[in-house]
Amino acid sequence: MVENSYDKDCIAISPRLGQLLHKLKKFNDKHIYKSQEAEGYKIQAEKTIEYLFDDLLLEIKRTKRFQSQRYPEPDKDGSIPTVYRVLQNFVLKDMKDVYSSKDSDELIILDFIAGMTDSFAIRSVSDVFIPKSTV
Repeated sequence: MVENSYDKDCIAISPRLGQLLHKLKKFNDKHIYKSQEAEGYKIQAEKTIEYLFDDLLLEIKRTKRFQSQRYPEPDKDGSIPTVYRVLQNFVLKDMKDVYSSKDSDELIILDFIAGMTDSFAIRSVSDVFIPKSTV
């Protein structure tokens, strides 16, 4: 990249590596992102993100960005769903100097969800929306 970017207004890779990267992207699109299996989960993935967005937006508004005394309410077993604790840490610590009062709560939640792994998103939906066994 250093050799291919010298005296240019951009960072560039060699044409050979560019071709390889293009092949890799096409392979990933076909076999991962747009595979038949992935397409089968598209609606579920959309619903997962929609549920999380709506629920987390309510939580960030309800707690006034975790500034009020109304922190996330515990479940019946006394625990706070992990996703709420992670969101609270994201807002109050990790990104505290990034967002201002001018930034919308929606933007914060969008950024938070964008940083989730698939498995954390699935666990979060399960923690928040699926009742726990009482027996």
